[in-house]
Amino acid sequence: SSFAESRPGRFHAGLDVKTWGQVGFNIVAIRDGYVSRIRVSPFGYGKAIYLTLDTGEVVVYGHLQKFNPEIEAYVWGQQQKRDMYSQDLFPGSNLFKYQQGDTLGITGQTGIGYPHLHFEMRDTAGRPFNPFLKGYTVNDRVRPIVTRISVMPLDALSTVNGDWRPVRLSPTHLGGGKYRITTPINVTGRIALGVSAYDQMTEITNKFGVYINELYVDEQLVFKSQYDRYTYATNYHAKLDRDYR
Repeated sequence: SSFAESRPGRFHAGLDVKTWGQVGFNIVAIRDGYVSRIRVSPFGYGKAIYLTLDTGEVVVYGHLQKFNPEIEAYVWGQQQKRDMYSQDLFPGSNLFKYQQGDTLGITGQTGIGYPHLHFEMRDTAGRPFNPFLKGYTVNDRVRPIVTRISVMPLDALSTVNGDWRPVRLSPTHLGGGKYRITTPINVTGRIALGVSAYDQMTEITNKFGVYINELYVDEQLVFKSQYDRYTYATNYHAKLDRDYR
């Protein structure tokens, strides 16, 4: 999954990294830092490590199968002490320090979902941001795929094809990432355009959210949406970002 994909009532806060239905791949520190938080839950991120980097940014590794031996022993001790599986621990900056490349744990499927690694990055203000902004790349030569187009009246004085209901159309794929609507559309008043689309990667069948949406009218850019970061305080506004019809 990609950053800021639509989830029920929220945006996806990171990248979901494929582990091909398996568990047990090492996860490592991407920079020097210390473990500032450890969470264990039967839900959500399952077993998760929060690594505060030497830049002040935080990396979250979610759905782990196990932590490394020293973290695993620490968590087990806290579970026994509190007689509780679920834990939310803040060990401090001096207990678990690591250098870039050190193993923090192994991938799993705890919490929810198929085996994969949830990889999330937060800035110094705690806002999730797109890890691709840090220069990570993927093998992607596949163009986004458009499945449906909608034309919607925006008020009581507007119509599409003489009606107040949205018109939904399936565009014809011309090849090379180009599509065309062949049916004439007659509109009056204020209207909005919607697109149902997804992206893919080379040799991967998963469907990903589209990173950037742009609308041009006669070669002039009139609308653009692009998600590079957001705040948890406004995450619930995600419902306003999609036309669920």
